[in-house]
Order: sequence, then structure tokens, then C-alpha cells
Amino acid sequence: MSKKNMDVQKIINVRPYQIMCLICRSGRQNEDVYYFEKSLNMLQKAIKKDPYTPLMLRCNVESTFRFQNPGHRHDTPEGKLFNICRDLSIIQKLGLLPGSIMPAIDLIRRFSIDGINNTDGICSSGNGTASCKSCKFVKSGNYERGIKTGCDSLIQSRPENELSACKKNTSKKLCNKKCLHIRPHHLLCLACTAGDKKTEDFTYVKGTNIFEVVELCRNNPEILIKLNQGPDMICAPCPGYSPDTGLCAKSFCIGLRDQKKDIDVLHAIGLNYGDMLPAYKLFNLIFAKISSTVQICGFGNAVKTGPAWRICSGENNLDGSPEFKKARKTGLMIPGVNTNSQSEIK
Repeated sequence: MSKKNMDVQKIINVRPYQIMCLICRSGRQNEDVYYFEKSLNMLQKAIKKDPYTPLMLRCNVESTFRFQNPGHRHDTPEGKLFNICRDLSIIQKLGLLPGSIMPAIDLIRRFSIDGINNTDGICSSGNGTASCKSCKFVKSGNYERGIKTGCDSLIQSRPENELSACKKNTSKKLCNKKCLHIRPHHLLCLACTAGDKKTEDFTYVKGTNIFEVVELCRNNPEILIKLNQGPDMICAPCPGYSPDTGLCAKSFCIGLRDQKKDIDVLHAIGLNYGDMLPAYKLFNLIFAKISSTVQICGFGNAVKTGPAWRICSGENNLDGSPEFKKARKTGLMIPGVNTNSQSEIK
């Protein structure tokens, strides 16, 4: 999907169990036919075409959430109680609510991130009574195989050859840049990754241009950095970055917390998107105004309020990243950056 059309995406209604069936079906070792196979095929085709397709989880309930009840047209033959219980069990384990809307790529990942790794207590009633039977695939191992693959058959990742070529091309082009476009919180990522390492000790990884940017800043502390809104020059060779949409989906809901961290950095240093400063002046601001990653990447208290709000340096770790502290103490070895600054830079 193009960037232009992203704001007008059509929401697809799904039963929670249908996502579980897609994952289960991806792990089958033969041609077993699943219930409502045609509907599953259409859903899988839509997700493959656009992994950011918004999905609404709809299930039959008696509570105040009944406004979104889908009816029983797509109930599987195990019985009404089984179908209701299975859907409710899924959203309970995912920590979601009926009517929740989420991009397909994030919803599918949610099943494997602190979510549902097996069918226990979901696809089987446990007693096998006539009113609440078990799914015919509950003991097949299909779901467990599907979830272990990371749902690769549902959400396709960028090919290795494309990533390698992108890394080579973008890192080469960076050397000729007179202005670096960097999103605000990535300035902290640069510090946390490089720490107090010397340039000759850098290990240039294929999925990011972090070390290349640090090296450029050390070699030319006057190089301009423009505060970018969203993914930047660092992101290009990352497996989670989509060149077509310009979005990052490296992990569950990463775009939300990255945006929050970006804005918190901007507030801390008193700048805005689009502002430009020489690298050494910008890092002077960063290290003067931000003393710990807890302030930004720990959202102030290092408390994880949900799976979307992961804490980079560790949940409940009020010390923050030790590498950031090393970088702050050494000024990231960028000429002109104050070391171990405790005062605000004017």
C-alpha cells in the first residue's frame, strides 16, 4: 500500500479464533481443510497484500461490548458455548477487548509476544461434553509449529539480498551527506549502542546504520543533524522497515513507543521536528538535558504498562542504560561535546 492511501484503509472484521486458525493452518504438514477455508484464504490474501491492514476483533458477548457482536454465521461446529468461550479466551490472554482494532502485523505478533504459544485451554473445553467440544486440530501440533516460525508465511519479511544491498548502498551514500536526518530518540540509540567504544572497535551490523552515523559525527562534529519525524537514515537496512510505506514494524507496536520517545526527547531539549543543529551542539543538548534513558525510554518510571510499551533498558530498572551513561561521560567521543555534563547547555 502506498503512503498516500494509508489513511483510508478499510477495516476488516475478524473473529479472534480466525487469526489463531491462520497461524495454526500455517503450521500444517498436509492439506487438512479448516472450517471456513474460503474466508481464511481471503483474510490471508488481504494481510499478505498489506500487513498494515487494520483488523477489528469481534466476538459474541452479553456485556456492554455487545455493540460489536458479529453473530454466529462463522461459528465452527463444536458448539455455541465453545465458540463464545474460545473467542473470549483468546482476547483475555491477549489482554484485549471486543471491538479492538489493530494492524494485522501487530495483532499476529501479539499472539507470540507474551501471548498465546499453544492451544491449551483455548481450543479444547477440557471435558469434551456434547455442548462444548474440542477443535479437531487441537492435538495436531499445527498451531505450535505455526507460532514457532514467527508467522513468516503470513507476514513476509524483506529478502536478505535486498537488505544486504540496501545496507551497502545507504552506508556508502551516508559518507557524502552534509546533513543527517535522524529521528530524536535515535540520538539516544546512537549513545547506547556506541557507549565508550572507540571507532576502531565498532562492529558494523547489517540491519542498521547506527555505527556509520556515530563515525560521521566523530569525523565531522559540525555535520548538521535534522530532527526527522519517523524512520530515518538509520532505519533503511532494517528488516522491520518498509520502504514502500516508510513505516517501522520491527516489533509489536514499535511505532507507538518510538513516537512517544521522539516527542519526549524534543520536549527535553526544547526543539521540534525539522530543527537542525551541528552534531556536537545537538549532543551537548542531549547529554545536558537527559541524564538517564529512564527519562525517555523508560517513560519516566521504567514501568511497563502493557506489551506495546516495552522498556528498552529493562522493566523497573531505574538505573537506565549503562552504555548511555558511558557515552554521556565521554561525550560519545565527538569533538566539542562536553563530557559528563551535569548543567544545561545554553
